[in-house]
Amino acid sequence: MNTQFKTVYQIAATQYASLSTFQSAMRAIGIIVVVAGLLVLSLLISHRIRKSLVGVVGLAFVGISLVVLGITVARQRYQTDDALKAFQTGQYSMVEGPVEHFDPMPFEGHKAECFSVQETRFCYSDYVLTPGFRNTASHGGPIRSGLLVRIAYTKTGSHNTILRLEVAE
Repeated sequence: MNTQFKTVYQIAATQYASLSTFQSAMRAIGIIVVVAGLLVLSLLISHRIRKSLVGVVGLAFVGISLVVLGITVARQRYQTDDALKAFQTGQYSMVEGPVEHFDPMPFEGHKAECFSVQETRFCYSDYVLTPGFRNTASHGGPIRSGLLVRIAYTKTGSHNTILRLEVAE
């Protein structure tokens, strides 16, 4: 019997919208931190306390937040571009079979959801922004123990990133 699969996730169709949302959130957080640092600095300058320890801390606060913001957004963009390119050029692996060793994430988070298909392990979380599929069962995701799936994936660092997820109909 031929199993029919339905695509429930594909990186090319959804990833850049998520990345734009992430970048907007990171920019907003970064802007808030930078504005807070600038407010501290302006208060110090208005009180003529330019060279105090608090002034140095305020400058460090602004500088570090700008660096962290830039690195975070650039890293996410680089990982997403690599994953999307791997999918578009067919440079990915495939695995098909039932979901095994399913360990769901609790609704409130605090750990990744993980499962295996034919000894290939996948872990992800709604709360950790990475390229690829990351919709946990506790937040409406399709993965369940025993579900027959077909997955296109690539290695991102030490993790397997799901580029396309198909489930048996």
